[in-house]
Amino acid sequence: MLKFYDKYEYNFQFLIVDSSSDVLDDELIPYLERDNLSHKKYEPSIFFSDKIADGCQYITTPFAVLCADDDFLIPSGILESRNFLLTNEDYASAHGLYFNHFSAEDAQKKGFSIGPLYQDGSSSEQDSAEKRLNAYLSGATGYYPMYAVHHTDLFQQIWSETKIYVSDWGLSELFPCALSFIYGKMKVLPVFYSSREPNTYTWYDENRLSEMYAKEKVKLAAEGLGKYLCVVDSVDSEKSNAIATRALNLFVDIFDKKTENQRNRLVSAWTQLRKNIGLRTRLRKLFLNGCHPSIYPQYLDDYSKLMQSVIDGNLTQDALNSSRKQYNTQMI
Repeated sequence: MLKFYDKYEYNFQFLIVDSSSDVLDDELIPYLERDNLSHKKYEPSIFFSDKIADGCQYITTPFAVLCADDDFLIPSGILESRNFLLTNEDYASAHGLYFNHFSAEDAQKKGFSIGPLYQDGSSSEQDSAEKRLNAYLSGATGYYPMYAVHHTDLFQQIWSETKIYVSDWGLSELFPCALSFIYGKMKVLPVFYSSREPNTYTWYDENRLSEMYAKEKVKLAAEGLGKYLCVVDSVDSEKSNAIATRALNLFVDIFDKKTENQRNRLVSAWTQLRKNIGLRTRLRKLFLNGCHPSIYPQYLDDYSKLMQSVIDGNLTQDALNSSRKQYNTQMI
């Protein structure tokens, strides 16, 4: 990922919050010694959201964005999002179009290509926090602001509250996104913003899901969301808590049904998906060098840098899943 950003001349500040148990590779050390990069080491046992909440205090720029270590955020997309927030004060977050790419192993065998990650995503521009929250937790919004650009003070506030009201993996992404929607609108710009490698490692089962979304955990999260919902929408605390509780319970119900359907239809759905995307992917590789038509040719240079970085990284799917397994095991 750092090699990818090294291909650009943007003056970004990087803050790495590192809870890996691995010894630093010698090749990484020169990057960590650069003036625009800070490296903070944490114990491997630290909870995901606690690490981010602590790391927030070291941010010195007026805007902030979270980037997972197996994702790529496109620099021009970050700047477009920053520029949008500068002139639109009623928006809490801004980002662009997300895509999927595959591991270096698959790229070397089949050729590199990307495809849209979210088919039906849209901006969240409802006037009330309640409407934005319900749209997100019901699945109507599609996109979510986990990796969107925020003002730094809001970013810090979101994660400090997440540390207070979340203690398990299931709500560790849901809560900060929901809080962002409460604070303000979310804009999805028509720009190349991110490309992510699919996570094919399934680390949870029915018992683990029940534990993550236990009633007491959902209740605590609803209290945290309700605390700010009543301020933004000017409603009493009892009503705002009820709104947040209903929205979270709706999400859990939808998630349970979706998980059950996926278990029942996994093989047939995957077979159908391969049939649907196979021809389109082959045509993209033939005529567009694997780039998706929605960003071709405007972002072809960014796409080429992404492709080269993934292939040069030479990470196999097994290596990616092994890392994810180690991390997610710590969360259980």
